[in-house]
Amino acid sequence: AGHVNRPAVAFSPDGTELLTGGDDGRALLWDVRDLAAPAELSELKGEAGPNVVLSANTAVRAVAISPDGKTAVTGSDDTTARVFDLTDPRRPTTLQVIDEVRSVEAVAVNVDGLVAVGVNSAVEIYDPSRHFDAIAVLPHASKPWALAFSPDGRTLASGADDRTLRLWDVPGPVLVGHHRFLWSTAVHPNGRVLATGDYGQTVRLWDAHDPDRPVPAATLTGFNAAVGSVRFTPNGRVLIAGSLDYATDFDGMVTLWDVADIHRPRLLSTIHPGIGGIKDLEVSPDGRTLALAGTSARLALVDISAPATPRGRSVLAGHRYDVATVSFSPDGRTLASGSSDRTIRLWDITTPDRPAGISTITGFTSALITIAFSRDGRTLAVGSFDTKVALWDVTDRRAPRALPSIIGLGAGVNSIEFSSDGRLMAAGVGGANGVVRLWDMSDPADPVPYATFSGRYNGFAAVAFAPDTAFIVGAPYQVIGFVWDLDPASVVTRLCARAGDPLTREEWKQYLPGLDYDPPCG
Repeated sequence: AGHVNRPAVAFSPDGTELLTGGDDGRALLWDVRDLAAPAELSELKGEAGPNVVLSANTAVRAVAISPDGKTAVTGSDDTTARVFDLTDPRRPTTLQVIDEVRSVEAVAVNVDGLVAVGVNSAVEIYDPSRHFDAIAVLPHASKPWALAFSPDGRTLASGADDRTLRLWDVPGPVLVGHHRFLWSTAVHPNGRVLATGDYGQTVRLWDAHDPDRPVPAATLTGFNAAVGSVRFTPNGRVLIAGSLDYATDFDGMVTLWDVADIHRPRLLSTIHPGIGGIKDLEVSPDGRTLALAGTSARLALVDISAPATPRGRSVLAGHRYDVATVSFSPDGRTLASGSSDRTIRLWDITTPDRPAGISTITGFTSALITIAFSRDGRTLAVGSFDTKVALWDVTDRRAPRALPSIIGLGAGVNSIEFSSDGRLMAAGVGGANGVVRLWDMSDPADPVPYATFSGRYNGFAAVAFAPDTAFIVGAPYQVIGFVWDLDPASVVTRLCARAGDPLTREEWKQYLPGLDYDPPCG
């Protein structure tokens, strides 16, 4: 029977099928191998769900089919974009209903199954096969009316009411699969495995042999609260995770996992250190000692030289309020602890069974959240609810000296990490629109801004460098994690691939007269 009219059409890649959308609110799939006699295969429809508020106008304004022909997307005046599985063209099934607040005029789907939806003043990117939340929001000055992915799926073109055509780098390296907000992340010493912990009491392992395409490897469960900290041991054989809850009677647990086979992790042991919730944990450089920060204002040292049979070594007291963060010096002889009591304590742990206090750093104006030693052990970076990173020269452990702070970050700092070569420092910044900021720390007294990365929304809970500094992982307070490339050559190669052919000598002469011929990407 067909539509009353057909304002939207899309062919399958092989040209044998045609998807149409009409003002009558129907999306129809046709067999068009015989152009003189197209045959209707199916109607793409499905229930929107009880929580979706639909507009009375149901006209289908946009349709798209994926390059492999297995996924279709429709956009409608009813304020939804709908994603369908076309594996069986005669029996399409609904994969996702994306609920918007206004009509959807443009949709697209790429070779990896990522879906782009044009909404009011933005383009949203979804990965329906793995999660229902948007993995990116690309802002426009006005409503986008046309969308198209490049053949490799890495670039998105969008055209909008403001008479602009924009090209976007599609977010490829994302960690999608968590159902609750992320709280922690770590990178394996080999740089090919990632770990993320979430508020939903799970840890996920990711195969990152290709950092541009991390894939889920395993999920760890059995925790008794949110997983606030994850760390790999230096030899990479064990993953350690700690649970966090702020209830006064909460008994935080720490689990040690054999991750030699990342697809089949095996629980080795469970520790209940008796210091409340586990706010942070760190492994000593030699891999033999585990430091745990607790909500009960104490921290614990545990011998993990035999991960299947960990042994408590000592409990350190001295802070007045919860211990938020710990960090080992590179030589393993000093432990720093930061607390909500606005102090940092330095401990001599040369003999972990008998730790001794060295000094206390004061003068902070808010509760501390994160601390980290530089790779040479001479600088301590401090993050708190202040909008800055405080830096201290701790070359003399008994008389730390304040360095100029990095100020103006806009929100508190939740996580600080140094790259393995010590040159870069990363800070995960909180706030409604959190970012990860990087600085060149070649001169700790004069940090130089290096890069800024942003997520979709919310602050960043944790950051972690790859051992070779090839990439950095950001875990924001949302269900999606990010992986960003830090190799300049790799970034340039990717940008040049998108830019196309370099300027010819004739074009160079026309547009850049008087300059020597030296085209980028040439």
